[in-house]
Amino acid sequence: MRRLFDLRAPMRDGVLLSADVYLPDAATPAPAILVRTPYDNTRADYISWAQRFTAHGYPLVVQDCRGRGDSDGVFTPWADDFADGYDTVQWVAEQPWCDGQVGMVGGSYMAWVQWTAAALHPPALKAMVAAGSPGRWFRDWPYRWGAFLAEDYVEWVNRISGRTYQSQGIIDWNDLHQHRHPRGMDTTLGRPMPHWQEALDHDTYDDFWHRLDINGYEAMRIPVLHVTGWFDGCAPGSFHHYDEMRDHSPVPEQQALLLGAWGHGGACNTGRAIEGVWDFGPQANLDLAAIWLAWFDHWLRGVGENPLPPVRYFAMGANAWRDATSWPPEDTTQLTLYLATDGTLTNGMPDSGLRTYLYDANDPTPGAERLSSDPLPDWSPRHLAFLEQRPDMLSYTAAPVQEAVEIAGPVQVVLHAGSSAPDTDFAAILADVAPDGTSTFFSHGIMRASYRDSLTSPTPLHPHQPEHLVIELADVAHVVQPAHALRLLICSCLFPYYHPNPNTGAGYGEEADGGYAVARQTILSGDDHASYLAIFVRTPEA
Repeated sequence: MRRLFDLRAPMRDGVLLSADVYLPDAATPAPAILVRTPYDNTRADYISWAQRFTAHGYPLVVQDCRGRGDSDGVFTPWADDFADGYDTVQWVAEQPWCDGQVGMVGGSYMAWVQWTAAALHPPALKAMVAAGSPGRWFRDWPYRWGAFLAEDYVEWVNRISGRTYQSQGIIDWNDLHQHRHPRGMDTTLGRPMPHWQEALDHDTYDDFWHRLDINGYEAMRIPVLHVTGWFDGCAPGSFHHYDEMRDHSPVPEQQALLLGAWGHGGACNTGRAIEGVWDFGPQANLDLAAIWLAWFDHWLRGVGENPLPPVRYFAMGANAWRDATSWPPEDTTQLTLYLATDGTLTNGMPDSGLRTYLYDANDPTPGAERLSSDPLPDWSPRHLAFLEQRPDMLSYTAAPVQEAVEIAGPVQVVLHAGSSAPDTDFAAILADVAPDGTSTFFSHGIMRASYRDSLTSPTPLHPHQPEHLVIELADVAHVVQPAHALRLLICSCLFPYYHPNPNTGAGYGEEADGGYAVARQTILSGDDHASYLAIFVRTPEA
């Protein structure tokens, strides 16, 4: 392997971006693989990728994004990657060690920059492997249906606050998130974070976020391997890109979706199953780099068969991989389970009635058993006894199944709900209940009630008036085994993953310290105001 340091690629505005290039020992031009990163192109994982790719005959280009590492310019997250991505792809294609074909690979931000490049249709971009990619701004990240993913975003913005990847240092994350006014989090961390303040300034789906929308799927003639995991916080974005390419791309048959029992890191790099109270077995772990190479071999070199079907997913509970031609799988049917006032989930329409609970923003409902000392703790399978014992939580449980049932597809909760507050949040957690009564988390979702009709123009609630609210939970594939049951938990916060709604109607940048209130939440049931869980189910394979 040979290495070329600090090659300078000119962008259309004259700014020079730095790339390190790793070349196979053979001097013959070959398809080149491009990684664009804001995280310092000298990190060890890129060196490991370089060894794998060059040993397989591919040059690997690892470029610092604008304003990062050795690249010139000023870093503006997300926005500059459209033009810079196009210009870099075409620059790589013109180099003597490249045969004119460029593939892109990477996860998280390194997946996002693939979509920004593809949106401008560079002729040389011939294949992509995009893992754990952000997709729909404000709907998925850093706001999720109006609820702010404060823990994820403050950690990320903190890390990219300098030109290189910043160490977190010694941070008391528990203290940081405990009832902190979001405007003051950068002060608490001890360094200015203008990109954090920008996100707070734009707490609706306005032009600031619209400028980041990915368009032009109908002209993306690109084979794409879409990778994500059941516990990947960026999974909604990956599903969005896959759906758009399957529905609008000229090459829908060249799309593949790979879904594992992974968190963000597992989907984007390691291929290792997430840790939690469930053991998924060694079969849940994949050599993702080998799959990437097989994908590029097929689509860039015409070597070997297409390594993946349209969909390959890991079915939790059965701990087995499944193949399908679509997502959700073609043999699924939608099942509706209604929320009843006796705390059950039922196939039939229950009697009309309601249940209530109090949500105290001064004591927000936790999304984890304890506040983690680690930044960005992935959602993972965990027991929920600590949560079910709280009074600010409603539980709805279905009858145990007699035969195994596989849930595979999107999950949605529709509530007819009211609140005493002018604004509040509603969250949902889906769990598997074992015969011994132990319940284990495997999917969740949240929404801010004022955004129920529009992400652009939020409107206050009318106190105690029922509203039609839709909560999108994470897509999932999970087998409910005989004698197990489904449980749905409804609450109004998943702290600290989401910043608590103060129940006052104030926006994120408008909250006053200590300005938290108590809200009485009402969940209705019955014909006129049915609340229900909608899932896709199939009979699992033997």
